[in-house]
Amino acid sequence: MLTTQSRSNPYTLAKEIHGIGFATADQIAQSVGIPKDSQNRARAGITRAKRLLVVVGQNKALGLAVRNDQSRKRYSGLLCSLRESGQ
Repeated sequence: MLTTQSRSNPYTLAKEIHGIGFATADQIAQSVGIPKDSQNRARAGITRAKRLLVVVGQNKALGLAVRNDQSRKRYSGLLCSLRESGQ
């Protein structure tokens, strides 16, 4: 049985109950009528992604990337790769 809190935001179940992850909480949310564009769903998805994120590279490079707040100075090579692939 879902509590009032769980019914209004089933995504909290993923934090509170071992074995319930985002996918299960999302199924519960859909079954009780929570829309797919709800803010709680977005927050839960972002939180899950942050927990699953793995950063590969040198600590120095990671530090530079984190401190860089100037978009014109972000040289990831992505734009160059996209141009080369014709996308």
